[in-house]
Amino acid sequence: MDHLQMIEDESAAFLEAVLSGSLDVPVPPCPGWTMTDLLGHLGVVQWFHGSHLDRGVTDPPPGPRPTPPADGLADWFREGTAVLLDTLRRLPPDALAFTFDPPNDTVSFWHRRMAHEAAIHRWDAQLARNRAVGFQVDQAHDGIAEYLSVFLPRSRADDAPEGTVVLTSEEGATQSTSHGDPDAARATVVGSADELWLAVWGRQSLVDLDVEGDLDLVRSIVNR
Repeated sequence: MDHLQMIEDESAAFLEAVLSGSLDVPVPPCPGWTMTDLLGHLGVVQWFHGSHLDRGVTDPPPGPRPTPPADGLADWFREGTAVLLDTLRRLPPDALAFTFDPPNDTVSFWHRRMAHEAAIHRWDAQLARNRAVGFQVDQAHDGIAEYLSVFLPRSRADDAPEGTVVLTSEEGATQSTSHGDPDAARATVVGSADELWLAVWGRQSLVDLDVEGDLDLVRSIVNR
């Protein structure tokens, strides 16, 4: 999977959707945000990570994140995407870098993370324009894997229900996550790869898919 090409393609599609209408419209998956807020958010993320990865250290980057400009926001976003891609293409994937996934403290972490960040927010922007387009199957499977291995362990409450949730995509991939005693309870969820990826990120209801087992256990793995 070419994550760098994905960053380029998804960022371009994101910006096209954002600029295809008023920037004041709300973005339903991001309550309280308008298109301006969404554009500023992804721009800040890309500028920030494109600017600190060449330090060659795993310490958190110093200083505040950049502030989106009041004018020229689209050009600023394009420049930030270019800076990010230049940095990621220039650095060896195994170069040391700050990440929030200790098993992988290398630049390669950001190849994947920035690709999925752009993809999910591209979908958000397109949804706000009533023309959301899905994802490539392998992209969605990879996004689910990233969520379960990187984000869920950081966000799941210590007192979350114990047990195992198995996510099975209609395209044939099965992934699972456990908390506490893996045999305490069990639930399975079946849906398309798109549906499962969007659901774990709270873009649609996971429990409205084909679920068998403990619904509270299923709800506990969703990012809210």
